[in-house]
Amino acid sequence: MKNYDVVIVGAGPVGLATAIGLKACGIDNFVVVDQTTEFRRVGQILDLLPNGLKALKSLDHAAYEAVKQTGLDFYQKTSNSQQAKTARWIQRNFQGEEIQSFPLNYDAWLAEYGEGRISLPWYDLQ
Repeated sequence: MKNYDVVIVGAGPVGLATAIGLKACGIDNFVVVDQTTEFRRVGQILDLLPNGLKALKSLDHAAYEAVKQTGLDFYQKTSNSQQAKTARWIQRNFQGEEIQSFPLNYDAWLAEYGEGRISLPWYDLQ
């Protein structure tokens, strides 16, 4: 049986971020334990909002850049023009009227909050 300095329970976003942070601090004697036996292409899409991306960037710039490259593209071509428009998440009431909406692409969030927003499959984040 091997002894570890740190045991991280759970390979969720916080557990994996903790592992990245430990590695960045030069701590190599740790293990991440999770109920799954392997990483496989399952799970849902998740969003990393500006604060999450800033945290990832401060932990590991290479991981931040990899996540940015992996994120889903939310630009749509308009039917009557070559110009792209930004897809939006729209909330409507029971009468179908728009209550609120927000853009889904990285650039719109970057302009508003100083950092983008990325959607990606959980598997790719792992």
